[in-house]
Amino acid sequence: MLSGKIADYTEKDFASPELKRAFRFISEKGLEGLKELPLGKTLIEGENLFALRQSYLGKKKEEGKLEGHLRYYDIQIILSGKENFGYVDKEAEGLKVLVPYDESRDIAFYQGELEGSLLLKAGFFVLVGPEDLHMPGLKADEKPIEKVVLKVKIGR
Repeated sequence: MLSGKIADYTEKDFASPELKRAFRFISEKGLEGLKELPLGKTLIEGENLFALRQSYLGKKKEEGKLEGHLRYYDIQIILSGKENFGYVDKEAEGLKVLVPYDESRDIAFYQGELEGSLLLKAGFFVLVGPEDLHMPGLKADEKPIEKVVLKVKIGR
């Protein structure tokens, strides 16, 4: 997992060709350009790289879902508002699979304790891979959250 200010990262910071292309797209669009993406799914490089533009109110931790993916990295970027982003290593003790992996949606859901959480504000991102279980969208305040999630297929 990697987190930081999105403006501080470019494709030059990554070895993976997939992540290079994703961060090139982010750099070319900029935060304002990402805000202009329509809500829902936008294909960038077909199913190899696409954006999910979202708008929602944060939820309580008790309402959150701990999720994990196998085929895609998530680059979750806060466009406006702020949220708490929970995380735990996939190998942590005490985790239980609630909903088995669904290959068509590249997602499984788990139950277990978070190792921690990050406060993500506008302009900040988190990059999660298959080893990172995460609980996004947790309430930091009562204001709406605008976000884009870039889904980056791992190793075409």
